[in-house]
Amino acid sequence: MAVGEEAEVIVGIINREQETVSYRLAIKINEIMNNEAGPVTLEHDGRWQEIINFTPARAGANQKVEFLLYRLDRDEAYQKLHLWIYVIE
Repeated sequence: MAVGEEAEVIVGIINREQETVSYRLAIKINEIMNNEAGPVTLEHDGRWQEIINFTPARAGANQKVEFLLYRLDRDEAYQKLHLWIYVIE
């Protein structure tokens, strides 16, 4: 992909908490906030799926794109997922 080119991924959340929970999703590239989604409120076994965009701002190999899932009632990321991208000029 190229600098400034918007990428799309499909992100899904399934609530297995046995209670209703509100979440938010933060997307970071190399520790810098790039996009976010939410809040999303799901009942137990509720599902949410959406196309999420991110746009790299600089060229380079092995750039870490992080998807950080937060419960709204907590400050720390609840779940983390990442992928590596290679970005050209």
